[in-house]
Amino acid sequence: MLKVRLTTLEDVERCVALSRDACLLTDSLMRQRVNQWCEWLRRGGATSAVVVDEDDTLYAFGLTVAVSDNFVASVRTSNTSLALNSVHYASVVWGPDLVKAHRGEGINLIGFYGWREDGEPSLLDQARWLLLRSFLHLHRGLHLKSFTKEVFGEEELSGYVDMGCQVYRAPNEYPLRLRGWKPALVGLDRAQVKQRPRWATLLFQLFEREAPRLHLRSDRLLLVQLAYHLRLSNEQIADWLSRMDRFRGNHYRGGALHHAVRRRWSRIYAACDRVYGTRWRRGNHSHWYDFLELVEHYPEIAFPLQIGRLASCSPELARQCPLPVEPG
Repeated sequence: MLKVRLTTLEDVERCVALSRDACLLTDSLMRQRVNQWCEWLRRGGATSAVVVDEDDTLYAFGLTVAVSDNFVASVRTSNTSLALNSVHYASVVWGPDLVKAHRGEGINLIGFYGWREDGEPSLLDQARWLLLRSFLHLHRGLHLKSFTKEVFGEEELSGYVDMGCQVYRAPNEYPLRLRGWKPALVGLDRAQVKQRPRWATLLFQLFEREAPRLHLRSDRLLLVQLAYHLRLSNEQIADWLSRMDRFRGNHYRGGALHHAVRRRWSRIYAACDRVYGTRWRRGNHSHWYDFLELVEHYPEIAFPLQIGRLASCSPELARQCPLPVEPG
């Protein structure tokens, strides 16, 4: 049985080896990519998930990273061998700048992905389906400005074109030595979506969300993401946080952390009252359930993600908390 969990730093080398363009990379570029992705995950610029079996064998992965407007503009007119290999440290958006983009004009994402080609066909199909489901789960709600991805093969290119993507670089525009793998650079912008809406397609659905009305502090946003994206209870959240370095001080010994979690939820509810009025309180036994129903309607509240940064450095926790997505 396959499942999906957040990517850890220990997974990155295996993910890079499974990248769709791995066979086109030199050893030097492979090492550079491993180092880059680890840095992106540690600093919260990237969101990534892996599909694994019960033995934690990796079947597929997806990784997106937020980048600047300038990088998107340059990469879409690039004539380098593989366009997305040109991303560099200064192009990545993280921390307060990422929050500002989500609450403002939107976030630019570039995507990387890969999967095993060997194995039982039914498992490989299941892995790709779970990868798609996890991508939706971890991105639907993000205030997306643009999405850019390098794909390989006629079937993949055709699929993205059918979803409404623009082709920024066709296979015959790559160097001759690469054309056998049929790479193509595709993408979609919010402006394009508004001009010709096609909401039945997956990618167009990712542009549904605007900037969030409710702005939560980082510590409160983390609570929301643990409850919404990982479906953890308050007891599990307190246990999760108790094992994180930032919460191991004397202030959080004993029941203090549980009390701190409850206090933060109370402040989240008060913030909701100020933004949405009190109608979101539907009279359930707990406002916690009411709030999660609100996030289902307004998932932009639960972004941009912080849990990936924490899980990347906590392999045990990442493995204990798979994403709530199941095979179709």
